[in-house]
Amino acid sequence: MRQVASEADRLLGGHPDSCLLIDESGFVKKGKDSAGVARQWCGRLGKLENCQAGVFAASCRAERQIPIDGRLYLPKEWVENRQRCRQAGIPETEIVARSKAQHALAMVQQARADGLRFAWVGLDGGYGKEPWLLRALHPRARPSRQTSIRTRLSTRPIHSRASPNVPPGAAGTPHGCKRKPLASGSISDWHGSRDRVPWRGVRACARSRELRRGLAGVVSLRGMASQPSEYG
Repeated sequence: MRQVASEADRLLGGHPDSCLLIDESGFVKKGKDSAGVARQWCGRLGKLENCQAGVFAASCRAERQIPIDGRLYLPKEWVENRQRCRQAGIPETEIVARSKAQHALAMVQQARADGLRFAWVGLDGGYGKEPWLLRALHPRARPSRQTSIRTRLSTRPIHSRASPNVPPGAAGTPHGCKRKPLASGSISDWHGSRDRVPWRGVRACARSRELRRGLAGVVSLRGMASQPSEYG
């Protein structure tokens, strides 16, 4: 992989838009003998599953990416059972409890030690929520608001109750209104019996602090050149 990383840097590194992206992936397994296999989050399926999990680094520029490093994540149940690790062929030096964020940092540090040239590091929200990781990457590193949230929450109006400016024909059931039991009759009869109050159309935007807290976006750490002298 060190040779692959060197060749990848020759092709993609050294430009203002060169970057190192970190992400994890899972590999579904049916048995219990594969190294690190456990019931854990599998990103490829988007749910808990019996799988192996790994953290990976890729050298990127524009639309081109080359994987250059990867680390196997060992769940706690494996670290606490050294005999099982030996049977799976895991070296003694690797039977250590490390979080996925620690694996991510180790790969960034390895890339810097190897002289790979990247202008910034990209992580998703699962890693960006770790303040110690951001500080380790750069003392002044912060999630980039410009690139972390680029999603409009809705393409249609979200209505609120009561408004002096009600568009013609806008009406409906206010938020929090108790539902009435459905009596015998047609759906049309039931719909016509509902309370009608004015609604107002509003637009939700992801710029508010509360909405940003609820969204998991890509954390982009700008200004992160690969020279070790910049990071102390």
